[in-house]
Amino acid sequence: MSDTIETTWGATLFGMAVLRLVLVLWTFRRLRLHHVETYEAIGEPSLFGNNNLRTNWLFLKFLYLNQWLDLNDWQLACVARFMQVMLVAYMIGFVGLLSIFIVRRL
Repeated sequence: MSDTIETTWGATLFGMAVLRLVLVLWTFRRLRLHHVETYEAIGEPSLFGNNNLRTNWLFLKFLYLNQWLDLNDWQLACVARFMQVMLVAYMIGFVGLLSIFIVRRL
């Protein structure tokens, strides 16, 4: 596989990671401002301040158990569904790129 493809693949994954951080930040803000009870229930997470294993786990449960559906917030629902799909795509892409690097080194 050419270096150009690997570089493009890596740059795409980097862009996806940055986009995910922006979406997580938006989601935390949306929950804090519009769904205070839910925000408190998932440990009042933030990107830097209150970012620990517990709040990450609670946020992933909120996201992947579709708990956001109970909030009847269509904007949050769109972003949450997109984040679900994007995280899976990111993981597949990351494992694929990692496996290419490993195979090339053998």
